[in-house]
Amino acid sequence: QGKRAHFVLSDNYVSMSDGTGIVHIAPAFGEDDAQVGRKYDLPFVQFVDGKGNLTISGTGPTDQYGGFDTFYNGMYVDIDESYFTAPPAPWSEYYADIRTLTLEPGVTAIGYYTFWGLPELTQVIIPEGVTEIRYAAFAYCSSLESITLPSTLDRLEICFEYCSSLAEVTFEGPIPRFTNQQALYPLPDGLTVYCHNGD
Repeated sequence: QGKRAHFVLSDNYVSMSDGTGIVHIAPAFGEDDAQVGRKYDLPFVQFVDGKGNLTISGTGPTDQYGGFDTFYNGMYVDIDESYFTAPPAPWSEYYADIRTLTLEPGVTAIGYYTFWGLPELTQVIIPEGVTEIRYAAFAYCSSLESITLPSTLDRLEICFEYCSSLAEVTFEGPIPRFTNQQALYPLPDGLTVYCHNGD
């Protein structure tokens, strides 16, 4: 479309002592890449499409992210110090536009605070193969109404705090072995929990 697609840049995090001294960067992936991208005003690949869909692909666990505003619904939220030292999520600029989240097969765990505070998120698709959902992964997603958890899930921490619209949680398999007793705390009024055996 008449714009440059390739750029040659320099930065001090690349050196001849480790590899060739030339690296490929993508501003949407990795803290160093993002910093260089901002420094040189590189194009940023939009993670969220025009309909508010965010798709996460890859293999292994998601990274831990932080950096969203901790002022929520008229109050400051007390959260772990690690939140402030973690890099912001690549989609943080679009957090208020995300309505649907799809994790593709290959993702194995959802990290601390990964999708914290997405106010318009209503639908989450988690594939089989995910074994862990860590602390505050979906906390303060105030529009999330229902979620289905895969049968492969083995660890469920307190990850749905203050999801005030959450009405239905479905476990496709047994309750995970390592489930925090307050995993769904605080329980929204009228929350229904379904288990694999129909209970």
